[in-house]
Amino acid sequence: MSLHEGASQLFVRANACPAERVQVTPRPDLRPRVVIPPDPMPPVPAELANDPERVRLWQSQQPRQPDLDAIGETFEVTGCNKTTLFVCAHPRNDGGSGPWSASVDSSNGITLYTESHADVPNTSSVDLDVVMSSVVCLPGTAVVR
Repeated sequence: MSLHEGASQLFVRANACPAERVQVTPRPDLRPRVVIPPDPMPPVPAELANDPERVRLWQSQQPRQPDLDAIGETFEVTGCNKTTLFVCAHPRNDGGSGPWSASVDSSNGITLYTESHADVPNTSSVDLDVVMSSVVCLPGTAVVR
């Protein structure tokens, strides 16, 4: 499934808007990390703050955010009097548990960690740890002009 198709399917589902009334426009001028800024790292717990070795260990245990600019694309989706900016990507089989991650078992069963996904029915396709049969799209959170 293409990212373009995923953006359209998710917009249709989220807005009860007929597919023939939806227009999807790629927005390469808007970097995904501008549209969805990274989550800030939580503050270091006070009991660790004065111990650099423990701080480094704690930081290494925090979830890593993917490089959305490398894996995602931005789309402007319009239909039924609504416009949404989406960042879409194929989920990664990366051992994570965030919305851009997936787990693939030995029989190619796929677990996704978000409801914001579109899938090719009755198909699972994994290519170099990228789940090509699914697309995850999240709406932008930043105000973009």
